[in-house]
Amino acid sequence: MSSTNGKTDSGLGELGTRFLEYLDAEKDYSPATLRSYGTDLTQFEEFLSGRKATLERPEKVGKDHVRGFLAELHRRGVGKATVARKLSSLRAFYRFLARKRICGSDPTAGVRNPKQEKTHPRALNVDQALGMMEASVTPDPEGLRDMALAELLYGSGLRVSEAMGLDVFDVDAGVVRVMGKGRKERMVPLTGKAEERIRRWLEQRHAF
Repeated sequence: MSSTNGKTDSGLGELGTRFLEYLDAEKDYSPATLRSYGTDLTQFEEFLSGRKATLERPEKVGKDHVRGFLAELHRRGVGKATVARKLSSLRAFYRFLARKRICGSDPTAGVRNPKQEKTHPRALNVDQALGMMEASVTPDPEGLRDMALAELLYGSGLRVSEAMGLDVFDVDAGVVRVMGKGRKERMVPLTGKAEERIRRWLEQRHAF
């Protein structure tokens, strides 16, 4: 990342480049993550340039700049999750500056993430659930394991955490011993299909 007059080829200044190099060398972030951070900082730098500010003078950047940037993203129709990620990038940048004792102020402090839209999980209807239960199972170990878990969840009504916490010794004679909330133990009956799929899975469990 060469620089000329304090600006790098990426459009970032020296501080932005040092930040990305820090994430690469010390945090071992993936190339994709580094590109995301670089894009977020470059966009903020472009926003600041129209207001006679720059990340090269981080102490001159205030909360109004950050809030104005977020508002501009909102006007452009940028999704709330993406806006939150860009704010997270700015927070990480200023944490880096504080760690390196380059800048003690943080304009992102007290700036809240945009409220995320609450979405409810989409449940399968009865026909879809039965269709999944009756689907042909691939004979490989992973397919047998997944279908055994699905049968436990749907056929016996186990929670995901309960199914994931089972031991091979918890299954016996048509029932399964489950450790539920509050460490309370309960015995849950197994369907015939669940017994069959668990048996087939246990026969292939050694593959893992």
